[in-house]
Amino acid sequence: MTEQNEIDPEAVLANYKWAFLQCRVDRHLWSRDPQFELIDPNTIERSQICKACSTIRYVWIDRDTAERVTAYRYKHAKGYLTSKTGLRLNDFRERLDRESITKALKAGKLHGAPDPKLEEKRTEKQAS
Repeated sequence: MTEQNEIDPEAVLANYKWAFLQCRVDRHLWSRDPQFELIDPNTIERSQICKACSTIRYVWIDRDTAERVTAYRYKHAKGYLTSKTGLRLNDFRERLDRESITKALKAGKLHGAPDPKLEEKRTEKQAS
C-alpha cells in the first residue's frame, strides 16, 4: 500500500498515454522539417517536434562548421516523464507488446494465427 505522497508505478504504467508509450519504446517520430533560430552570430538552434507525442528536441549547431556544440535537450509533454516511479524501459515495452498483440488479435492482423471467431464459424458450419 502506498502513502499519499508516494507514486504508484502500476497506476502510472496503466494510465500512461499510448503515444507516449510508443515513443518511449520505439523512439520518437521526428519531423523532417526542423526549425532553425539564430542564437548568436555563430550559433543556430535546430529544433524538431515528435509527430506522435509532441516532444521537442533541441540542439545548438555552429553556424560555420555545422558541428553540434551542445548535446540534445528535450521538452516533454506533461505526463511523459516518470521519474521516481521505479519504472524501467522493459516495463513500458511489456505493456506495449501486450496491448499491441491484443489489438492485432482483435483486428485479425496476427498473421499465421487462426482468428477464434472464424474458427467458431467454421466449426459451426461443419457441425450443421
